[in-house]
Amino acid sequence: MNKKIIPPRIESLLSNYKTIIILYFLVATVAPLIQFYQGRINNFIIFQHSTIHFFERVNMYIEYPKIHFDVFLYNPTFALLFAPFAFLNTLWGILLWELFVVFIYFLSIYLMPIEKKAKIFVYYFVLIALVPSVQQCQTNPLLIAFILFSFIYLECEQFFKSTFFPCMGFFIKGYGAICGVFFLLKKPKVKTFLYMTLWFVLLLLLPLLWYSPKNFIVLYEQWKTSLLQDYSIYQGTSIMGFINSVTNWNVPVLPVQIAGIVLLLFTIVYLSVTKKYEHYKYEVLAYITIWVLIFN
Repeated sequence: MNKKIIPPRIESLLSNYKTIIILYFLVATVAPLIQFYQGRINNFIIFQHSTIHFFERVNMYIEYPKIHFDVFLYNPTFALLFAPFAFLNTLWGILLWELFVVFIYFLSIYLMPIEKKAKIFVYYFVLIALVPSVQQCQTNPLLIAFILFSFIYLECEQFFKSTFFPCMGFFIKGYGAICGVFFLLKKPKVKTFLYMTLWFVLLLLLPLLWYSPKNFIVLYEQWKTSLLQDYSIYQGTSIMGFINSVTNWNVPVLPVQIAGIVLLLFTIVYLSVTKKYEHYKYEVLAYITIWVLIFN
């Protein structure tokens, strides 16, 4: 006779969306509060002051050791979009930012076209990655949510909405554009690429609301320089960082990333030739979300 490991009442409680909402709310508030009072909010300080530097029209992409350590590596458009959080009191800014990030993350899973039981599993399973991301004020949850949104709206054939998210992902971090792979594998349509071009141009030109065309070009040159320098500065929790921590070998970033791109291209070609995307689309979704994290 099989006995349930979890009592029915507890199982019902854990499977209730209200319980998960409360849990995610606690993650979005308690984790950053602890970090704030321990003085470990460097990433938020980088975002905050880089946005301030954006509006002051000074170089966002150099070191400011008196304010924070490390450098800003995100797209100029991200600095502009971060403004609602940057000009608040730091405590309120970080709380509202994390509540926003966690809400978007929660919503993307909720809208997935899978049964409730699978969603509940995903909510609990991803907590192990969500909590440290919130503690460190990372944008990874947003990038993952954008990948899911792109997949969801593409499945619904809402191309205008779906094409927004690869572009938004790119203008946070370049790797966010990876969900554009879905459009290559799911019977590409001309209008999807037209929509994507429209979103890309709009987001690209957004800093022109504050910068002259000449300074806009300088801004992107500064961003390019910062990305090139990043290869020698920080490997983080990527596969390169993992290899470094295990073997104490400072593995070159670029060759590993090229290998990752080659692997991704092989997958795209294989699925395109065999026409098996529809059969493996959820596996592809999982593959893409893992890929963007470990090669970022």
